[in-house]
Amino acid sequence: MSTIERFNTVEKALVDIAKSVQGIQSVSVAEHSGVDVFPRIHVWARRGRSQDLKVSGTKRQHRWTFEYVIETMGGEPRKSYEEAKRIHWAIYDTIMADRTLGIKEFTVFAHPSAEFERVEGRAGTGDYGHMWIQRVEVELEA
Repeated sequence: MSTIERFNTVEKALVDIAKSVQGIQSVSVAEHSGVDVFPRIHVWARRGRSQDLKVSGTKRQHRWTFEYVIETMGGEPRKSYEEAKRIHWAIYDTIMADRTLGIKEFTVFAHPSAEFERVEGRAGTGDYGHMWIQRVEVELEA
C-alpha cells in the first residue's frame, strides 16, 4: 500500500469517527467553510513529519497531526459551549477505545487530544458560537 493510500485511510477513519458523533450535521475534509449548519466538524491535515527507522532507510516512522475543528452555534452561550465540549470528548473517547482507528491493513497508533483549544465568538445574528480544536497525532510506518 502506498503512503498516500495509508494517509487517505487514516483521514477517512478520522472522518468516520466525526460522522459517528450524535447530532453532527456536517463533516467536511480540508474545506474551511462547509455547509451552514451546526454543529459541524472540519477534519484538517495540519502537519506531518517522518524519520528513518533504521540505518538502511527502507522504512520511515510517520507522525501526522490532524485537527478536528468543531463548530457550534446557538442563542445561548452556555448551551453552545456544552455542545462543543460534548462533541470534543465523544471524539476523544471513541479514539481512546480503539487507538488503531479501526485500521487493520497496517499498524496505526493515534494520540487523541494531543492538544486542544477553544475559541468563542458572537455572530451578527446574535448567536453565540464556539470553535473547539482537537489535535490528533497519528503514528505509523510507511
